[in-house]
Amino acid sequence: MTFHQEVEDIVKALGALQDRVRRLESRLESPGVKAGNKSARPTEDQIADLATLILPASKPVEITNPPSSWTIHTAVNGGTPFLEKFLRSKNIKIKEIPAPGDEDAVLDDLARELGDNFTVLREFYKRLKSTLSHTNWNVSVNLKGRPQREISDHARFGEKLKRLGFLEYFRYEKSPKCLLSARASGSTVGANFLSGGWLERYLRLRASGCMHRLAGGRHCEMLAGVKITLPNGKEGEFDLLCSVDQNVCWFEVKTGAYQEHLQKYTRQSRSLGLGADCSHLILTEADEATCAALSAVHPLTVTPLAKLEFLLERLFTPPSLPGLVNRQ
Repeated sequence: MTFHQEVEDIVKALGALQDRVRRLESRLESPGVKAGNKSARPTEDQIADLATLILPASKPVEITNPPSSWTIHTAVNGGTPFLEKFLRSKNIKIKEIPAPGDEDAVLDDLARELGDNFTVLREFYKRLKSTLSHTNWNVSVNLKGRPQREISDHARFGEKLKRLGFLEYFRYEKSPKCLLSARASGSTVGANFLSGGWLERYLRLRASGCMHRLAGGRHCEMLAGVKITLPNGKEGEFDLLCSVDQNVCWFEVKTGAYQEHLQKYTRQSRSLGLGADCSHLILTEADEATCAALSAVHPLTVTPLAKLEFLLERLFTPPSLPGLVNRQ
């Protein structure tokens, strides 16, 4: 079986699992369950068992040389895409634009699951991420007392990481222990994904979805993970640049400590010639009050991950597209 066929099988299996989970959730919402009919209610162990049936037993999928993200853009009048012209107009040299890879469907699905369920999976994710620079460090999360759906979310996500070879070990011990245990595998691809690559992908997916849904009929471009050389000669990377009718907006994301990067983002915003309304920083480890304070002090709009969808809808809603400034 070729790598591409393996990827297709994985995506099909994940889709089948999602259908099963939806049917299970429908049972949880059925009148018999709500009325207290215990025979109609799936047990915690049944949910955990269902969540482990994600992929057929097989060796882990090996993914090599993954791009940090991919480029989505269209050319203006058949010429050079506007965002590339925009960067060159700011004396910012483009070193590399990542191309799509066969692994994107799988990694995008995993990023979407983590991003959509981050509030639930946050503790497990943070503990796992903290072990990436160490060898043979185990993490455990006590899920006793957590809702059945959250237990299912943890079991499903952990099994996906294990099947992809990102975890060397994963186990969920059923009631009465309700204990989740895991150990990172040392995979370079897995480490890149868990250390922050997932959030870059998640931002791109959500921004692309909003642009297609809300900015239809307008000329949209997206440049993700582009490696650049700034006017001062320093090398860097932009997580995401978007334009709608040649109105530019820039995004960066951070999954951990952000303080030491604020000055760098300020300099990059100035290099791009963008103001705070067009320079966005998305954080997983800061609440709304902290983000508001950061936005007041720095020339950036800082937003917690939980408010990302709201931000994107505000930016890309026609006709005025508030927050985007024309930079022709």
